[in-house]
Amino acid sequence: MALIEAWRSIDWERESYPAYEDFWAMPFFALLFPAVRLFLDRFVFEKLARRVIEQNSIEKLNVEVHNRRKKINKFKESAWKFVYFLSGELLALSVTYNEPWFTNTRYFWMGPGDQVWPDQKTKLKLKAVYMYVAGFYTYSIFALAFWETRRSDFGVSMSHHVATVVLIVLSYIFRFARVGSVVLAVHDASDVFMETAKMSKYGGYEMLANIAFLLYVASWIILRLTYFPFWILRSTSYEVLLNLDKEKHKFEGPIYYYVFNILLFSLLVLHIYWGILMFRMLVKQIQSGQLGEDIRSAASSSSSPSHLLHEAYKDATTATLLHISSQQASTEAKQTQQQQIMAKGVCCSTPLPLVLALVLATAAITSSAQDSSQLSLGYYSKACPTAEQIVRTEMECAVKANPRNAAFLIRLHFHDCFVQGCDGSVLLDDTATLIGEKQADQNVNSLQGFELVDKIKEKLEAECPGVVSCADLLAIAARDATILVGGPYWDVPVGRLDSKTASLDQANSDIPTPQQGLATLITKFSAKGLSPTDMVALVGSHTIGMSRCVNFRDRIYGDFQLTSKSEASAQVYLSKLKETCPTDGGDDNVSPMDCTSPTVFDNAFFETLIQGTGLLNSDQEMYSSLLGFETSHIVEKYWADSVSFFKDFSDSMVRMGNITNPAGGEVRKNCRFANA
Repeated sequence: MALIEAWRSIDWERESYPAYEDFWAMPFFALLFPAVRLFLDRFVFEKLARRVIEQNSIEKLNVEVHNRRKKINKFKESAWKFVYFLSGELLALSVTYNEPWFTNTRYFWMGPGDQVWPDQKTKLKLKAVYMYVAGFYTYSIFALAFWETRRSDFGVSMSHHVATVVLIVLSYIFRFARVGSVVLAVHDASDVFMETAKMSKYGGYEMLANIAFLLYVASWIILRLTYFPFWILRSTSYEVLLNLDKEKHKFEGPIYYYVFNILLFSLLVLHIYWGILMFRMLVKQIQSGQLGEDIRSAASSSSSPSHLLHEAYKDATTATLLHISSQQASTEAKQTQQQQIMAKGVCCSTPLPLVLALVLATAAITSSAQDSSQLSLGYYSKACPTAEQIVRTEMECAVKANPRNAAFLIRLHFHDCFVQGCDGSVLLDDTATLIGEKQADQNVNSLQGFELVDKIKEKLEAECPGVVSCADLLAIAARDATILVGGPYWDVPVGRLDSKTASLDQANSDIPTPQQGLATLITKFSAKGLSPTDMVALVGSHTIGMSRCVNFRDRIYGDFQLTSKSEASAQVYLSKLKETCPTDGGDDNVSPMDCTSPTVFDNAFFETLIQGTGLLNSDQEMYSSLLGFETSHIVEKYWADSVSFFKDFSDSMVRMGNITNPAGGEVRKNCRFANA
């Protein structure tokens, strides 16, 4: 009762100028949110998720236990975000609905009385909403780092949360709170529908998911593409100037004005651009009759009520990738089926102003930029239905002739995706007008398999001229190469375009090297949107690789004995390595990175790391580095559980393959040269 009386005694209408001291409430909310989430997770979300998902999974999909648990966790995360966004939306509306500036934007900058921006006071209830939001994103920073599952977009999400907190603080101190509260309401409304669609999808309620998604699209158009530019931005760029005392605020006035309008107009450009991509994807899925499967995303990207730059991207990608999780249930069966098919193949068969924003948006519409949401599993089903069979057959022939061809194609795909995205740029030869990537430090005298790619491309062009890109060829061939030497199957989304350019500089800077330490490796993978788990899983492909002496000389004459603890068997192995790779000469001599089963794709590679006998310094760093707390347990898990390694490797290959070149491109007729 005392608490209720104290609450009622608070004068929420009391006005005062924003001050740094107000942020004392932010830590309170930052601590409150994890407590509330813990309670809801345990007593509400878990029970609700089990009731919704497990029943439908057993009756409809017969999903394995692991995937059910994964869906339950995703449902709980979406449920938590739904609760926050709904509460944020209701709070924002309750605070702003009865204010004059809710219906008349001129009152953003004037009143009550003779108050004129930026000399305006803020009501206590609006301050509370700001602290609520700031507390949530402060909590989200720590939750992302220490609580939630580490995902491939960790770096981007962390940057987003930090930037959001900074922007909330700045907009509060600079007295943009009135505008900020409306921006909050405008954006949270869409997020509520998105999380509803995701929960419905996880639970198997397709009709509800479709309705929620359509409401999401409608709210996006009405709020983000209509109300936001024609009311809010008009007010922040024009109406504010009618009220600003330019003499009194000569210095800080222009700074406040330009900084926040640039950010807000940048957000508009992204809203328009990603709205167009979402519309294209929606039309495409309606035409194919697969709206329920393909248009919503299970991606656990975080959403922001006050995001000024990044949220449009995250929402749009969320809206176009939901089908991925629903396909995981059948992966194991498909793998067995695919391996049986492979075994039967026939070898070798044949700006500030609105004008600037609109100009930039128009450029976004007309550009040939490509994003990963445009990839799909049935991309060639009509234009070239035999594409995968052609690649499969040629790969079977090549691997039978030389098992090393499997490693060659996997490595080509990896080196391709790490430079400009998966766009076939690694295949381009030098010409008078183009410098390719083949002479990069990690490629020259090292990458092989180009002739095999030429042969496969020739077969594809004979069957389907100008249809299948070289980038897709590499992605499919890497999958088939893995299967042919005993590795897992995964579905390969296709539809990539081939770049018209290459980047030698980026190849030299972005591709990881065998001598680099763990911190550098994690940074390079993170820059591509890949997590430490992705890194360890992808490096596991070294189980079938060979390395040149020049790449492991420093390792065997350096700390090899230290990491291997001078075990007798390790000393014998080290002696053989030194015979293969003397201190001088023999740079091109090779040794397998998995000396146990060098031609079989398995998890034996991770045992060498645990024993301290990894061939490359970059590999051994994942287990022996002082920073290995992020990766050593993953190495141990993969050695103990090959099923877990195979699954994570498949997922990581898809994630890496989804890195596309934003510049767009073409479908090359010859993988070595751009089309004339």
